[in-house]
Amino acid sequence: MLIRRDAPGDLPRLPLRCRPQRLCAIWLAAAGLLLLASCSYLPSLSREDPPPPFVLLLSLDKQEYLPGEPVLARLELKRPFGSEVDLAMQPDHETVRFMLRPDRDGGEREVTFAEPVYSPQEPTKQWVELAAGAGIPRRFLFTVLTFDRGSFALAAEYATPDPKDLSLPLKTYSPPAAFKVQGDRVFARRYSNGLLYREDALDLARKQVQGEALDAKGIWAVDEKGFLKWWVNVQCREGDKEETVRSFLIDPYLARVEDAPKPFEKKEEDLAPPFPRDSKRIQDLREKRRIGTEGK
Repeated sequence: MLIRRDAPGDLPRLPLRCRPQRLCAIWLAAAGLLLLASCSYLPSLSREDPPPPFVLLLSLDKQEYLPGEPVLARLELKRPFGSEVDLAMQPDHETVRFMLRPDRDGGEREVTFAEPVYSPQEPTKQWVELAAGAGIPRRFLFTVLTFDRGSFALAAEYATPDPKDLSLPLKTYSPPAAFKVQGDRVFARRYSNGLLYREDALDLARKQVQGEALDAKGIWAVDEKGFLKWWVNVQCREGDKEETVRSFLIDPYLARVEDAPKPFEKKEEDLAPPFPRDSKRIQDLREKRRIGTEGK
């Protein structure tokens, strides 16, 4: 089921709050040291210290990506043997935050937060019971990690209240997962919030038409799980047949196409983007600057 949105102002808060936020100076220094750690973020423990309550593991589906390509991360929260903490909050976009930084040769070493794709309908901060040695796996999808070419590292911080004292947080960090963004071909062009360009969504829909695509219009829609979709109508002519309208749903995160149940009824206010056009201009300028630099 699709929920029609009649005007940009009626759109829900975007599932992807993607503009990374700068960290304070103290956090920058601490996170930088953590990301440079080669084995683990957990402090060294003496024989008298109790084992850490949790271990956090992070891996990526690939090590190399094209610009604009989505990144799928696999996170696992594990309770080591000997840990006395048997309750924890489910890993989600509120209990886990991700830190991104270029590697030593990646240019500026600014640490930023990067938020994954999520639905506002998803329940968060759910308590779960963890047996000793057990783990909770969770996948996170990112569309904001591959704007710039270079070598990067992604790390995660997990925080849950101490079941014995809810005012005290228990935190653990993952080792960094390294990856590269390279290649002349762009997987997808995206706004600064990680969503697929309107023009690219229209082009994907046009390619699904067998005959001649005469015109294409697109609006935003929200599916039953709370995720955004590009809803695109393509006016087309196939062979000697009369003009018809075909409709498609474009996933703005993965750039995938599926048939829509029916065409939408066009309204002019639907055709305006629900975010500033400057975000598109910024990425275009970044690409032109890269091409100009490589040509020197």
